[in-house]
Amino acid sequence: MLKKFVLIIVLTCCWTLSLADSQGLTISDFLVKSGTEKQLEGVPKSLKVGLKRGLARAPNPDEEAKRAFRRVEGAIDKAYRKDKMMKLLQQHLEGAFTPEELETMGHYLDSTLGKRFTEAANKMADEKTIEYIFQNSPKIMKEANKDPERLKIIQSLIEEMNTVENTLDAALDVSLATQIALFNATPGRETPPMEVLEKNIEQQRFTMRGIITQLTLASSVYMSRPFSNAELKEDNKFSSSPVAKKFSRVMSAAMRKVNKQCAEGMGEIAAKAAQRSGDS
Repeated sequence: MLKKFVLIIVLTCCWTLSLADSQGLTISDFLVKSGTEKQLEGVPKSLKVGLKRGLARAPNPDEEAKRAFRRVEGAIDKAYRKDKMMKLLQQHLEGAFTPEELETMGHYLDSTLGKRFTEAANKMADEKTIEYIFQNSPKIMKEANKDPERLKIIQSLIEEMNTVENTLDAALDVSLATQIALFNATPGRETPPMEVLEKNIEQQRFTMRGIITQLTLASSVYMSRPFSNAELKEDNKFSSSPVAKKFSRVMSAAMRKVNKQCAEGMGEIAAKAAQRSGDS
């Protein structure tokens, strides 16, 4: 159940192509101008959507399990506050790019195509969009298979940016933290040793890779709808450049750190909520 709900985060992360406006920008300006600040709003939304779906699919959850889920759900908004995530992301990205690299990315952001891709990525943070893609990924892919050339273009960008593996690592991190949070949110329930939890999570890697691959492709296909094949090829050309590949690598690593920090905070908040309830 946990591994299913955590996968939803892919819908707001896999196309977060953050770009700069011009040289001389601070990292804060960089994240706002690129749309990253807006896209971060989708992280807690996607987690809550997934958590609700996970509870709905749980086989006969008892009242204690439902209370634990509600505590974790209540902890999400506090742990994943946008201002907190922005501050952490700024810290992890500080000094990561040269003025020349920011300028190169800025030229793309200022282009008509760059602005349109940023706008499309921002829309992926909408809760209704997240839910729609999660529910309809088979339908989306069935339609996408009617145009093999277009699908190949989209797949090539996913491969170029190493999106699946980056998302998989992030999903496993959050899955582990969420399991710990649910244990902490359940009074009287002892949390297993960390090495046991980590081993169980790692055993899910193969299965989760397949599911994430499908969701990543479906979300990418959905986000690409406003663009022609020629425009996708143009974006692919830029995305395969050294500076764009560096950006993708650095941003993915930074977001993974932010997600881990926020997820740990989620567990602490859920544990405190359980203590305040008087159940422990």
